[in-house]
Parts: sequence; C-alpha cells; structure tokens
Amino acid sequence: MKRRLHDHLDGDAVGEPLTTEELRLAREWEELIAASKQEPSVPPRIERDVMAAVRAGARSRLPFRPWTRRARFVAGALAAAVLAAVWLRVSGSSSAPSPAADAAATVAVDFSLEAPSARTVVVTGSFNHWGPGEALSDTDGDGTWTARVRLPQGVHQYMFVVDDNEWVADPRAERLVDDGFGRTNAVVAVLPSAPTM
Repeated sequence: MKRRLHDHLDGDAVGEPLTTEELRLAREWEELIAASKQEPSVPPRIERDVMAAVRAGARSRLPFRPWTRRARFVAGALAAAVLAAVWLRVSGSSSAPSPAADAAATVAVDFSLEAPSARTVVVTGSFNHWGPGEALSDTDGDGTWTARVRLPQGVHQYMFVVDDNEWVADPRAERLVDDGFGRTNAVVAVLPSAPTM
C-alpha cells in the first residue's frame, strides 16, 4: 500500500489531494474495513423458532434438570442457528459456491517469515477462524519459510505459529492491531485486484 493511501486511511494529512485511482482504492479499503467490523445477525425466523422452543421448555411440568434431553436439544438448535447465520454471512448465499466461483472469490497471498532455527511454521488467522494453519516451507534451508495461501477477499488478521507454540506477528506487515489479549496481530487486506504480498 502506498504511504499516501496509508496516511489517508489513518486520517493523517497527505499533502497533495489523492488521485482518482488513490481515492478509488481508499473507498475499497474503507468498505472492506467497515465490512470486517459488522457482526453477523441471526435471521428473525431462526430467532423466533429458537425462542418458541425455549418457551415450550419453560411450560414443561417437569422440574428443570440441567442438560436434560430438551435442554441439549435447545442448546444444539441455538448453536446450529448461530453457525448457520455465520455461514450465510460469510458465503453470501444459501447455495454452495462452485469451485470456479470459489477460486474467483479468493486471491493468492504470499507469506514469509525469517525463522532460521524453526522446525515448523504455519500461518493462521481470521481467514480460517484461527484453526489449524497453512504450513510454510523452507525448501532451500536458508531459514526463510514461505507459503502461498488463497484467501477470501476482505481484511484479515493473522499470525505465524513457530514450532507449534510460539506466536509471532509478521514483522513485514503494513498494519498491526492489538488482539485484546496482550498480543499484536498482523493485518492483510485482500482486494480483487491486489497483487500478492
């Protein structure tokens, strides 16, 4: 990202006015940042059905016993509703995307980390819900670990995990954010026309 665009997004003075192309990129970044801050909402129909099941359970003549069959059902239904809402929010539709659409909606991003003494390095982040990461490799043994990972468009936080226990923010990242737990996450914005890092 150009320094002038970075300063504009941070609210700093950029000197000369931004060019038309810089303004277009700034709008794309602002839209991606705003979209990343939105919380997924549960559709009213699902909320209504779950609350009806909860009220039906409250009318039961049996005394409440934690984790009875009905309570497990309600908890499962609520969990399924939340997962469905998140999935619908992420996918943008209720139909499964085709492989071609999936490839078009992702961009290849190159990650690298200098870690000469590492035995393993993976990258994980908000793009995979901080789950098991994508492995980086050091094929020539020079201590630079690399991987090309396809990421969905949007703004993502990420970290490297070295040797399964050391979490490292990317020292080359253009932006870092506080994760709320005393660490700093790197940030990458994936735009449709963005070149790989």
